[in-house]
Amino acid sequence: MKKVGFGTKRTEAPAIVIGCMRLAEILKACEIRLTREEWYTLYLAAGHPLP
Repeated sequence: MKKVGFGTKRTEAPAIVIGCMRLAEILKACEIRLTREEWYTLYLAAGHPLP
């Protein structure tokens, strides 16, 4: 593990992962298509009131 400095104190730090570990799942979710009726049904089921 690489030592990194924070001010004058040096400490062990885990490697930083840039990006998202679930990118494939997020991209797959973008393929979901909902009708307007389906979207409103989900929105209301989540407890959100309509304006």
